[in-house]
Amino acid sequence: MAEQLKHYPGHLWDSDPVNICENFAPIVHNWDKLQEEANETNHKSAEEEQARKDLKELLNIISTGSGNAKLDQYFKTRESHMANRTITYDTIWTLFPPGCLVYSAPFLKEPQVFIVGSRPLEFPVIHGRREIPWSMVCYSYDWTGSKFERKAYEFQFERFAGSKAINTLPCYPLEYYGGENGEEDRESIRARLIKRGRKFRELCIAGKGKQMFTYKGTVLSRGVGITTIASSTQV
Repeated sequence: MAEQLKHYPGHLWDSDPVNICENFAPIVHNWDKLQEEANETNHKSAEEEQARKDLKELLNIISTGSGNAKLDQYFKTRESHMANRTITYDTIWTLFPPGCLVYSAPFLKEPQVFIVGSRPLEFPVIHGRREIPWSMVCYSYDWTGSKFERKAYEFQFERFAGSKAINTLPCYPLEYYGGENGEEDRESIRARLIKRGRKFRELCIAGKGKQMFTYKGTVLSRGVGITTIASSTQV
């Protein structure tokens, strides 16, 4: 685990004892990777062989009797949900490991890719009679007028019953973008966003005397306490 999960923020795997959050998020988010490591048969030493045996036993305990009812239920249906590319509300956090690239279109329905932050993700909770929508903080980069800065954006997910297709969520991992064409669609949107981002950067950092532009499109106009959106506007 110290080797395979060294990238995961907020945990020290070489400490004694090792403390892991209640929902075993680092392990759940890297489940397939750890399963592959546990089943590796090419051992460099007896110590490495024992470590893999211990890892396999740990994964078995977590997946069959973790002591967390919601997590136990997740593993009972994990394979079927993965095959159908669906998710339940209570296990939605399992989709978003820290650093994961996610797709959404929160602003003017324009596609964007965000990076999942490192804040610990938990099961949805109910406070009294009111359930607060499960939320997740992601980051992107934006121009302040003088420099580029990392900006936080919070996505909220309202409760839904049963299972839901992952690519119908307000925000979802980029790997689920596209239908039958899959990889082709992802490469297409990636190329489009990179091209748009380079153009945006070019316009933002334009030197003195090169900052006057003529364009036709959608514009946001801000007045005192009022923001209006007009289309097909020339400036």
